[in-house]
Amino acid sequence: MQPSNKLVVEAAYASWAARDLDTTLSCFSEDVAFAIHLPPEVAPYFGVQQGRDEFGLRLKLILDDFDFLAYKPIQITSHGISFHSQVRFHYRHKLTGLEYEGTMRHVWRVKGDRIVRWEEFHDIERVRVYFRLLAQASAVMHSGLSPLRGSDAADLKS
Repeated sequence: MQPSNKLVVEAAYASWAARDLDTTLSCFSEDVAFAIHLPPEVAPYFGVQQGRDEFGLRLKLILDDFDFLAYKPIQITSHGISFHSQVRFHYRHKLTGLEYEGTMRHVWRVKGDRIVRWEEFHDIERVRVYFRLLAQASAVMHSGLSPLRGSDAADLKS
């Protein structure tokens, strides 16, 4: 492992945790291939794309929608120019206040001093349920109805 490669990954993590989009993007190559391995119909930032500009648009959507309560890499391992990592995160949706926490996995490829490939992996069903809850909470907020509490919430099971 080249020490500078790991520093690029660590810099990307640190700048993202600090919500510094410009510095985060500077760690990636212009033609970075990236994927958040979740169905794009669940949320607009998911799917497979190419290019730093498109990556920046996706990351900005996440920054616009969520506060970061915690974001910390807990493991980074190297395999030549590839890195595998695990991150503990805790996000809060700005509009609804609903929180989501857990771990995610990343696979990185670094060439030179830039990240050229980045992939993110989540528990797909857990993410689907969370985004379904976000949609329900948003609908309730926009309808003017009272949020469901206690036993009323059990009626939402489908």
